[in-house]
Amino acid sequence: MRLALRLLLFAACALFLLLYWARSISAVTVVTPTPPAPAADVKDHADECRAPAAAGERFLLYSPQFGLSNQLVALRNAVVWALLLNRTLVLPHLLGHGTASSMAAHGTAFAVRPSALAPLRVVEMDAFLRRGLAPRRLRVLDIAAKFATQGDGYFDALGVRWHNATAPLRVPMRDFSPASIRAAFGGCAGARVLAFRSLFAALDVKDWREYPPPGLGWLNKVAMPALLRAAPALTSAAAEVVGCLRGGAERVPFSSCPAIDGYGPPPDLPGAARGLACAHIRAGDFVDECAKYQREMASGKPRPWVASHFSKGWSCLQEPHTLAANLRALVGAAGGAARPLALYASIEDPSPLRGEALRPFNLSSLADFEPWVGRLAPRLPAPIASVLLDQLVCARASHLVLNAFSTFSQLVMGRIGLEHAQTVGWARDLNEAQQRAVGVQVLFHRRTRRDGVTLSNGRDK
Repeated sequence: MRLALRLLLFAACALFLLLYWARSISAVTVVTPTPPAPAADVKDHADECRAPAAAGERFLLYSPQFGLSNQLVALRNAVVWALLLNRTLVLPHLLGHGTASSMAAHGTAFAVRPSALAPLRVVEMDAFLRRGLAPRRLRVLDIAAKFATQGDGYFDALGVRWHNATAPLRVPMRDFSPASIRAAFGGCAGARVLAFRSLFAALDVKDWREYPPPGLGWLNKVAMPALLRAAPALTSAAAEVVGCLRGGAERVPFSSCPAIDGYGPPPDLPGAARGLACAHIRAGDFVDECAKYQREMASGKPRPWVASHFSKGWSCLQEPHTLAANLRALVGAAGGAARPLALYASIEDPSPLRGEALRPFNLSSLADFEPWVGRLAPRLPAPIASVLLDQLVCARASHLVLNAFSTFSQLVMGRIGLEHAQTVGWARDLNEAQQRAVGVQVLFHRRTRRDGVTLSNGRDK
């Protein structure tokens, strides 16, 4: 009897330890590689690539993924893929965050200059659909990313059947270097249309010399500015918002600006405009996102960039007291109280701006300019217009405090670089030399002493 009880107790302890171990492992796992492609998929891909060359122009298309900033990051990947494979790039629609319920053609937000893109050839998705062409199969790449790849809602919204007429074809790749991309798809001349579920995280270039001609400089300083030059309606709206914030009319009489407490023409500087500083404040889905980064650090095997961000004391999710400390650092970097300064917050839900910790900074946000967003509709739905307008306004600030973990913040710096195409061009980070060259100063949200690290208001590299 005693032996049976001991055995039962031992089994219970072993089960407890096994469950605890399994739970611990699941808590720190942030990257789930796609399972290996079935042998049949590998054979089908090889067979299709051995088909005789198709007559006529060949195309490459893909589904946009995740938030709008991530969609633009994926667009750059797609440009490189199209150049490597000598295919016309089909520009997908812009989508609202993670959904195809809000959708706009690329050309409604960006004034594309095709003549500046040669040798790259592009066509908008709607124009491509009118040609009546279709891929034989939808291809799915084995992308190991911390995001789970979204489904095919975009293709559903287009009304096509590429993704469900036949089963998607999984294509295994060792990596996403230019050599691997050419090896896997360069011989697929028989496929007139190559269609991918996603090209997010599908490019890994370790040496700038691996970029296809005309090269990395052309890609960043010519192609991306030509693809992402803001449309006149967006540019005009951003200029008006900035004019209202700075107190100096910029294409709009100040009397038509919204009544924002504390704003107006600076009384002590007749005819002059105040400075503009921008803070990107991220919450919402970042609560879970930042928790994943914390678990990744705790796992002992963080990705290099995650470890680097944490080692620098950069903050992913900020409590009100941390935001206040970072805003004080931003004001100090912009010249302190002696300089009239308008503080703009890029934030989805502006209610925290009126909280006790942030109220003294008199922050304004895009919520104060709703008519400007509405004026861009219906061609640009609000979920798309607000993101782009937010980035354009912040890109006109001279001082910024951004979130190093956020792609949106990276695209704010990208927009600054695109506005100075010959000096910087496309960039998801601005180093010190680039900041000096374009006349901006970028800080990143840092953890405060209360969070376990001292806040610095020095220039971030």
